[in-house]
Amino acid sequence: MTKKQARKKTRELIRRSTDRMRKNIERVFMSGAVNLPSYEDNYVLPTAIMLALLKEELENFKPTQFSQYKKQIEKDSRNIYICI
Repeated sequence: MTKKQARKKTRELIRRSTDRMRKNIERVFMSGAVNLPSYEDNYVLPTAIMLALLKEELENFKPTQFSQYKKQIEKDSRNIYICI
């Protein structure tokens, strides 16, 4: 794989994630999971929402669909995480 191919495929995954996250934000508000008036106008609630969205995305990216590559994906992702 070339850098260009990796970049293109990664950006595609990022776009998919952001699309899902935007939809899930609306699900949060429609679900009644948060009592909006109880929060101040700061970043406490948005941070909690973001953390939940990222946890959901983490579940979406668990390497179950690539079970034969699971160990490689986990090892590579740990190494990449250390670099960022």
